[in-house]
Amino acid sequence: MIDQLPTGFNISFILITTAVLLFLYKTSRGNKLILASLLFGLFMQGLAGYSEFYLESIRKVTFQILFLFLPPFVPICIYLFTPRGRKIMKGFELKWLTLMQSLRLPIAFILVGLYYYKLIPQSITFSGSNYDILAGITAPFVYFYGYKKKALSINLMIIWNILALYTLMHLFIIVLFALPSPFQSFIYKQSASGILYFPYVWLFGFITPSFIFGHLAAISELYSYGVKWGFQNSLEPKLN
Repeated sequence: MIDQLPTGFNISFILITTAVLLFLYKTSRGNKLILASLLFGLFMQGLAGYSEFYLESIRKVTFQILFLFLPPFVPICIYLFTPRGRKIMKGFELKWLTLMQSLRLPIAFILVGLYYYKLIPQSITFSGSNYDILAGITAPFVYFYGYKKKALSINLMIIWNILALYTLMHLFIIVLFALPSPFQSFIYKQSASGILYFPYVWLFGFITPSFIFGHLAAISELYSYGVKWGFQNSLEPKLN
């Protein structure tokens, strides 16, 4: 826990993390096994952040920092690239994954706060090189006009997901180079040490992978529907 941050600031981020968890649970149609695995992952990442496990890894220049980024991508690969995973994913409600992306808007202001307290470089905020806030602003419109009103073509929805995924991966790369290291000082004066503490360790240990999964799953399913119904058409009524 970062002592210099206001308690309300930390609570706000925990609430955002909880909202992401609930969106994933809603997407899975109340799958208890998925919920249990997500809670376990959150607990382990939170424990690592609270004990400063990743900070110690950075100081000693070890590979333990990989445990922050790699484990969340294991289930993503299972769902997207295995027959059983894709079968399970077909039961997901993709509209909730799209609406979940709107949480990138409050996260953008959390990042501004971390920059204000000198815990991340400015480049990670929307006043720097982070344009991810645009995905958060537009996500509710894509959800409403794409899934509810069906006024958007499948083609346009795929393009939105690709662009939003690009801004997310762009941010991800910036963070990797901004992590405290002997090389970071040559690129950024201020390191991104703040994301290695509890609860902000969840940002790249849970939230960002969830957003990435949301886009990849949506692109995969929308492409399948586009092949079937035509990319110029909107979603069929049965997808509600």
